[in-house]
Amino acid sequence: MHLVYLVHVPSLIKRWCQDVDRSVVNSIDASLNQLRLPHNLNIPFLESVSNAGQWKAKNSRLFVLNVGVPIVTLHLPRLLASHFLLYSMVVKIFHAPESIEEINLTEQVMNYYCKTAPLIHNSSIEIFSLHAHIHLAQQVRRHGGLAHTSASAFESCIRFIQKKAHGSKHLGAQISYWIDLQTMIQTQQVKAPTIAAINVIKYILLLRKFSRSKGMF
Repeated sequence: MHLVYLVHVPSLIKRWCQDVDRSVVNSIDASLNQLRLPHNLNIPFLESVSNAGQWKAKNSRLFVLNVGVPIVTLHLPRLLASHFLLYSMVVKIFHAPESIEEINLTEQVMNYYCKTAPLIHNSSIEIFSLHAHIHLAQQVRRHGGLAHTSASAFESCIRFIQKKAHGSKHLGAQISYWIDLQTMIQTQQVKAPTIAAINVIKYILLLRKFSRSKGMF
């Protein structure tokens, strides 16, 4: 996850900003600020794309998996946009592949992306972080989709875990203690059973009426 969202994507966006006018950067920022997303994806972009190095992993993840393709298609030159489309497609499939055939095909696309990256940008992009992408397919085959790796799966749980620890000492013990305590306490709301009250007076009157009709009184 960190290879994609915290290393390569910020570096790639930085290169875009160096290759386009400031007006294009402002247009991309405006598009990101105008996003209206469901609550489970409502992640604000507080930093400009020119400061993508300050983005959190969740911002880069949202950009690559969800909103980046239409934005770059609208604002970036065709060559830069089409190259990013390849990368976005690869990451999406690696995120949750459905078959080994998908992984094999995506591996070929990723190899093509890495091979053509120096032609799209320049040779300075040929660093280890780009080369490491070639091995993503092998990691997905061995450990499953990127969505199921520990980094991606627990990224959203950091805030939950952080609330379990206070101060700076024995953090692990604090977290395990409060989580154990929470699992032992039943948090499900218990509803009291509805009491079926009987109207005694009405019951007696009905009983007398029934008895008279039968000649009992």
